[in-house]
Amino acid sequence: MTPVSSILCPVDFSEGSRAALCYAAALADHFGARLTVITVNDPLLSKAAAMEILDPPLAAQSEAELRRFSDDVL
Repeated sequence: MTPVSSILCPVDFSEGSRAALCYAAALADHFGARLTVITVNDPLLSKAAAMEILDPPLAAQSEAELRRFSDDVL
């Protein structure tokens, strides 16, 4: 069996991704693997956001929301 050293868990902030993150965290714990949680901004939304002056920028908002989501689930 190939050792598992890292697990990637993409999330979209839905209930399904909440469950997937719980499962990914359990697997990471079981295998002693590193867990990486990611989300992706829609390119069209990113372009529209770039035209507006956002404080903080969309990328920073997404990162903060991803951290809140992950902290809440884990």
